Amino acid sequence: MLEYKKAVPDDYTKVLEVWEKSVKETHDFLSQKDLEFYKAAIPDYLDVVELLLWYEDKQLIGFSGTQDEELAMLFLVPEFIGKKFGSKMLIWLLENKNIQKIDVNAQNKNAKAFYLKHGFVIDSEDETDGFGKNYPILHLVKQKENE
Repeated sequence: MLEYKKAVPDDYTKVLEVWEKSVKETHDFLSQKDLEFYKAAIPDYLDVVELLLWYEDKQLIGFSGTQDEELAMLFLVPEFIGKKFGSKMLIWLLENKNIQKIDVNAQNKNAKAFYLKHGFVIDSEDETDGFGKNYPILHLVKQKENE
């Protein structure tokens, strides 16, 4: 059964391990240099979001980070990708955190398809990410029920 707990600073090492494994699996467009850059930057954002660790039968499967109505982070341990855990997490966040916005790397085709499948639409696109790096970002918004 899928369960979550609020992360505390002592959990950040686990979060970073999941993040790195997940990114290596899903972000093959990142250079090694940029991977290291983001890995160093991520800890600065963990205190800014509501960080939840997600478990299935006491095994860590991933984490999410939300801020207001935005999903800022959703990462899974690679062996749980494609097994509906991301969908379960997202549905819970949509229902309980009223998620309305998500930014996703345009080059991450699977993530883009995942969020579009869950009722998000592309609102706008930036040619670079928030750090000014050449990774286009899609700004997604939750499609209104009557659209």
